[in-house]
Amino acid sequence: MRPGISDAISLVSMIAGGATKNLFVMIFRFLPSRKARLLPKLYVDGSGFNRPGDLEKTNTGVIDLEISTSRSTLGLEAEILWPLEKMETKDSFWSVSCDPVRKRHCFFLPENKEITEIQKMKFVAHAWLAEKVHHLFSAVVAECPDELPEKVFRKTLWPVLSVSRVWFADALFIKNSPEQGRNDIKARLAFLDETFPSGVIEGSISDFLEAALILAEGRVFCDIKRPCSGKMAEIVEAFLKVDPFDPSFAALKLLNNGLLAVWSPYRVDIAHNDELGMEVWKVF
Repeated sequence: MRPGISDAISLVSMIAGGATKNLFVMIFRFLPSRKARLLPKLYVDGSGFNRPGDLEKTNTGVIDLEISTSRSTLGLEAEILWPLEKMETKDSFWSVSCDPVRKRHCFFLPENKEITEIQKMKFVAHAWLAEKVHHLFSAVVAECPDELPEKVFRKTLWPVLSVSRVWFADALFIKNSPEQGRNDIKARLAFLDETFPSGVIEGSISDFLEAALILAEGRVFCDIKRPCSGKMAEIVEAFLKVDPFDPSFAALKLLNNGLLAVWSPYRVDIAHNDELGMEVWKVF
């Protein structure tokens, strides 16, 4: 029996690596002033920016970056300066993040599961982009207006901010490990075909985004074109309008807003958050 779309973990993320499924916490803070006021809501992924104690407890050690010669990331790992720490979670999917304040990368794995070489290489790609381009290529941190309901953010904005970074990390992965990268994409396309034999993708916005990511990667990285229409075609087109091989903050922002434009009135820009001491996505 195939998993249901309504499951906490989407069908596609099982093969896509779960990178779009980071858990988040919503944090409220008060700023002392003449008149106390509630700061905008902060949504933070599992990296523990505001939960250092929790991060220490789940830390299970530094990731060994020994990768076989047949699956080399061609030196990317040698350029990473921050430690890559492995965290165990109770989730059944893996995810990535980083902490630019403490300068460390975080890889979240299900309990008692070993990291595979493909996962390790994708983690390296996110870590490299976080250090060399911008930390939001790995971490997902967003500041939202108070009037934005948590449910709306969770269902419509969080999936976009999560999946957009994967477009660039997968491009870096495939650029440095073309054979392994293309084989990975073909396997994910095959999984998509098997899961949705009619060709009609059903599910949440997160499911649509992850399926569209696979379809777009098939076109760009493997020259495999799958027909799609409606909202799915619009989402795929939003990916295709942004060159994944030219990562920049401007490109990441363009992709986020292009994806949001398919179904949401909200957009994002960058803003410095004084409390966290770092740049975050600002939703408006």
